[in-house]
Amino acid sequence: MWLAGPPGFAALYDAELPQKDGLCGPFWLSLALRASGVLAGDGIELGQDAVAVAAGSKLAKGDPSRWLPPRETSRADYHLDLPVVDEDASGTSVAGLVRAADQLGRDALAIVAIAGPWDEEAVGALFETAAVDRTALLLANVQTGAFVGSHASFRQLTEAAQGNASELPGSDWDVGHFVNPMLYLEGPHSALVLIRDTYPSLGADGHHWQTAGSLAAALARNDGRQGGVLVLCSPVARSSIEATAATAGLRVEIWDNGTPT
Repeated sequence: MWLAGPPGFAALYDAELPQKDGLCGPFWLSLALRASGVLAGDGIELGQDAVAVAAGSKLAKGDPSRWLPPRETSRADYHLDLPVVDEDASGTSVAGLVRAADQLGRDALAIVAIAGPWDEEAVGALFETAAVDRTALLLANVQTGAFVGSHASFRQLTEAAQGNASELPGSDWDVGHFVNPMLYLEGPHSALVLIRDTYPSLGADGHHWQTAGSLAAALARNDGRQGGVLVLCSPVARSSIEATAATAGLRVEIWDNGTPT
């Protein structure tokens, strides 16, 4: 199952990499809105900054390199003023992203929040749920420390998915993050998921494979915060996706990722 997003999304993604420091959620929502035909809001280019303002995003005090994956450099070319707060209060809340999508979407984009519960089976159900709309985009709020290293070989991953003993590299970094699961590849024993990330150093130009189990663990999180997935879809598909999610045993609700709303 392949969910690549609205037409033109991939080209916008390639041109926008990497995300600006602290704005992983607004990075994805700005691209989804632009790919859906929403080009500007209140006369301001609908980039990461404008979405961050609408979502109430807050930057963390201190050296941003502490929250970057290895081999990445800081990107702080902000066009709008964003509040700077202590690390524990920084980031973008899920409720804020939903609010920003409603405020800026102009009826071109709808959003469905799915809060789990997360295991390998739920990851497959998530893709089946979102596939009601073939232009849907998944935005997963994860703890990256549960991921397999982004440069794990495909052979290592397929062997692990088949239940064969294979030592997989550990995660590149460990932060709360938003990523785009875009392809679900099911095998006889388990499944792999292709992740589109916000940094080109991760995997191959920002694309890396995870097992369905590692994605489920990253969504479940073990850092005291909650994870989940936002399904960005066409407005006409929203009610069908909500109904399909409920039938699959997935909770349709906003979760608390620890960032104050």
